[in-house]
Amino acid sequence: MIYALIPAKSESRRIKRKNFIRISGKTLLEFTLDLALESEIFDRIIVSSEKRFGFLKYPSILFDQRPKKLTKDDTKTDELILYLIKKYRMKKDDIIFLLQPTSPLRNIDDLKRSFELFLKKRKTVISVEEIENKGHIYISKNNRIEPLPYGKFFKQNGSIYIFSVRDFLKNKSIPENFQPYLMDRVKSIDIDEYLDYIITLNLI
Repeated sequence: MIYALIPAKSESRRIKRKNFIRISGKTLLEFTLDLALESEIFDRIIVSSEKRFGFLKYPSILFDQRPKKLTKDDTKTDELILYLIKKYRMKKDDIIFLLQPTSPLRNIDDLKRSFELFLKKRKTVISVEEIENKGHIYISKNNRIEPLPYGKFFKQNGSIYIFSVRDFLKNKSIPENFQPYLMDRVKSIDIDEYLDYIITLNLI
């Protein structure tokens, strides 16, 4: 089976109820739910949250009431994934997409292309964005600030994670050895602070 796991805590530190703020009349969570449904990739879509917000219009999506021990600020996403794997008795050959609501600009093409990349080797895929180094990126080394000699860098953008249950269970975490799926800077926006929200408002 192919699962979409969507973590949607009702509370957050930087932006109040971040996963449920609205852009163009839809919450961030609704952007992700609609995308997951429209992609027609998933056998089961599971939303993990403490509270139900607008789930009546999504009868085919499974709402999982998140236990209190997994609602703390220091709770790691890996802990939640492990909990859901056990609760729903996922098999080792099952595939998991982790889709965070804070990436509303990814699209169906991103889901399908990243999945195609995964299927080629059955190896973990994580979305990334490119950061160009124009001589302004430095590191601290031996109490000295030195410029990095590399022209390009890539960082995870938090938009798409694809992995098998088997690979996750090896270390009870999303595998660190992965294939990168490159996304452009705009689609890589991750709403973590209020400024990210303002920028996204002007892009949708």
